[in-house]
Amino acid sequence: MLPDELDWAYTITYNAMLQAGRALMFHKGYRPRGKDQHRTVVRFCELTLGPSYRQQLALFDQMRRKRHRLISEAIGLVSRQEGAVATCASG
Repeated sequence: MLPDELDWAYTITYNAMLQAGRALMFHKGYRPRGKDQHRTVVRFCELTLGPSYRQQLALFDQMRRKRHRLISEAIGLVSRQEGAVATCASG
């Protein structure tokens, strides 16, 4: 894959995780509002899912931060390994 394709695949994978987190929030009767909605979703998932999902949620938060950089800074930030890890984690 080309670097911009890796970035795009990473972003799509993150978005799938984000939408699943939002669905969990909506199911529990909540919705993120205002600034930092992505961070709010990650934190809600941490509180709701608890320590048994610590690894997955740490990856989710790491992906959130990297995705922000991808959107606002430059292409080519995602390595092949990160793309593979992200894709496997979401499945």
